This record gives sequence, C-alpha cells and structure tokens, in this order.
Amino acid sequence: MSDTGLPTALARELGSISAKLDNLHEGQKAHAKKLDSMDARLRTVEKRSALNGGIAGGVVAVSIALIKEKLSGGS
Repeated sequence: MSDTGLPTALARELGSISAKLDNLHEGQKAHAKKLDSMDARLRTVEKRSALNGGIAGGVVAVSIALIKEKLSGGS
C-alpha cells in the first residue's frame, strides 16, 4: 500500500484518469480558441456582406426610380 492508503493499482488508475482528463481539457481549450477565431472571421464577412447588400439595394432602388421616371415621361 502507498502512503495515501490506496492500493497501488487503484492509485495508478486514478493517475491515468487524471492525465486523460487533463489532456481532454487542453483539447477543449484548443477547440474553443479555434472557434473564437472562426467567429471573428465570420463576423467580418457578415459585416462586409451587409454593407455590400445595402449598397447594391440602394443602386437598384435609384436605378428603378430613374427608369420609372423616364417611362412616365419625367413628370
């Protein structure tokens, strides 16, 4: 028996489980970091898309207004 009163095999298994949990925790932190970087890139893409959509919508609206004005005889 070891100093803690646990059988050696049990202490070894607990140490193995603890090491595996530490490894899983490190992997989880790495995934969280990667997701955060993806989120930042996606946010940038979404902002650009919204800006481009707004500009395109404005151009189409002005174009339709000009076409409508030409077809109605400019009144």
